[in-house]
Amino acid sequence: MVVGGGIIGKSIAFELARSGLKVVLIYLQQQNSDGASLASGAMLGAYGEITADQETLEEQLELEFRIKAQKIYPDWLDSVREASGQEVFTTQGTFIIGNSAGDRDRANLKRMKAQLETYNEPHEWVDPDDVPGLDANNSCPAYQALFIPGERSVDSHNLLSALEVAIAQHPKGEVLDERVESLL
Repeated sequence: MVVGGGIIGKSIAFELARSGLKVVLIYLQQQNSDGASLASGAMLGAYGEITADQETLEEQLELEFRIKAQKIYPDWLDSVREASGQEVFTTQGTFIIGNSAGDRDRANLKRMKAQLETYNEPHEWVDPDDVPGLDANNSCPAYQALFIPGERSVDSHNLLSALEVAIAQHPKGEVLDERVESLL
């Protein structure tokens, strides 16, 4: 039994069912309460999460874990699409934008660039005016943008829906959501 209908709970339930275990995913379906799940996974990157103060061994190991996860993500996402029959919208490439309101933005961007160079990952500085769709607030203008072509973003709503369908359709999977209240 997996308790929790967020991105982590649904991903775990999906993987357990795929590995041949009987799985029941159980969660209360509440309106507007999945903000964290909708945000998680939206940016599928290892480097865009780096901050200037991340210099411990644990943080370096976490980065290496995210790099490995980033490499296997496309195949995993294809398995979710195939199992659910649903499309999950993704984009390729991430812009990390520094603005004048972010005191640490410059240091964070510098650290990201250093790590990208350490791992030989492609990246480039981009003028913020050239970032597609960027409509910066005039009170805190963007001054710098780092483009990381190897990173992705995903429509988390699509992903959550596809995971639930994939679990429910799997012979070893079952989803209990709104029915949970009647069990309590």
